Amino acid sequence: MVNRNEVNGAEIVQKTSSLARPAFPWRALTSVIITVCFVFQVVSGLVLWAAPPGRIANWTDWAMLGLRKHDWIGLCLWFSAT
Repeated sequence: MVNRNEVNGAEIVQKTSSLARPAFPWRALTSVIITVCFVFQVVSGLVLWAAPPGRIANWTDWAMLGLRKHDWIGLCLWFSAT
């Protein structure tokens, strides 16, 4: 494919490939990652808010969605660090 443009009376011929890929949307990927981390942060925060205090959670072996309280704390910290 050839594009022809005229600038100051001179003809400029530009060759463009029809198979050229667009640039990777890094800004969109970053936005999606931050949004997913925020959602997981909110979910883990709500789970920890609803969890019983430390001793009771340890004595009763409390778990939600297969994760114990210290696992939820770890997830909350990792997602807040991201």
